[in-house]
Amino acid sequence: MINLKFQYKQFFSIKINHNYYPGGISNDFYFVPTRRTVKLIDKMSMLVRNAEGEIRILFDASRMDLLQHRLKNSNDSESKFSFMIFSNNQYFVNITDIPVDLKDKVFYCSNKNLGVTKTGALHSDEFIGAEDLYNTVPQELELNADGNTEYKLKLQNGEAQENMPVIDIENGFQVDVNELLDGHYKIFGNDNELSSFINVESKTKGSPIGFVDIFLNKNLKQEMLNEIDENELKAFNYNINFNSRSIYWKYIVVPTYLKRVKELAISSQKGKEKLTFKSTGEETINDKKTLTFISTELVKFKKFYEYEIQLRKKEGDGGGKTVIKKMSYAPFDLLKPINQKDYMSEIYVYI
Repeated sequence: MINLKFQYKQFFSIKINHNYYPGGISNDFYFVPTRRTVKLIDKMSMLVRNAEGEIRILFDASRMDLLQHRLKNSNDSESKFSFMIFSNNQYFVNITDIPVDLKDKVFYCSNKNLGVTKTGALHSDEFIGAEDLYNTVPQELELNADGNTEYKLKLQNGEAQENMPVIDIENGFQVDVNELLDGHYKIFGNDNELSSFINVESKTKGSPIGFVDIFLNKNLKQEMLNEIDENELKAFNYNINFNSRSIYWKYIVVPTYLKRVKELAISSQKGKEKLTFKSTGEETINDKKTLTFISTELVKFKKFYEYEIQLRKKEGDGGGKTVIKKMSYAPFDLLKPINQKDYMSEIYVYI
């Protein structure tokens, strides 16, 4: 009998945190490796394991010589693992503190700036933001009439920039993405950066919200080779953090008779940080007079709240008659802009 022994250990992991969800963890997110990465994982005899908002790449610890050989002899296309991020939550944009327009755009994350650090976020700030958002369609640029500009397309591969082919057309500038590896590209006119984009492989099912590159640069590979020699290869644990969107809550009280809303107030009875609301007076909505209240501070979206919001007949938190003991929380399916950066959600209350 042939005894086959496999002992898989973690090579690296990427975990998504989103503080809308309890504990920051949710199975609404999942990773899909690019086709090139699938081939690379197979070539390196590795395994892929998905958990709640996390992907793990495992290596066969019983074949360290194979991993060592691959690390020593990998070319540029074999020196990075690339993944697309998807969300099952149709309201991802609403609940997340990000730009609302994601058409033909993805958030780009990489370990380029982490060096050989084994843990850390794959983005520069605490949370993913507008600065991490890139186009997936190359911008068409006008060529300089003097003909003296040298245009270059460069792949960001972790430690250098690789020149790639560019197609010049009669009335502009176009990139043939079908000839490119997946990843982050920059377009230069001489030495000036003109634009950048993320090449997401074609025929991808669904619309990814993010693209991740894990680069095995020269220093990182040398660090791993040294650890293999000492028989103590340590796993890398990366994370991607999304922040929940904060909005104003606006309650619109729709009475049967206007006199019933006199001296009404909204108060927060529970929660570690109680919400406060101010009256914004009467408004006419659909030819009906209403009384409106808006939160004095921005409120962060959460899947579960501790608040108990009451509509009371008397001003203040104490005394008076309770008209509605527990009112609905702000919905996230429809947000209304207040200014260029703030949004509100409306809650209708019928009495």
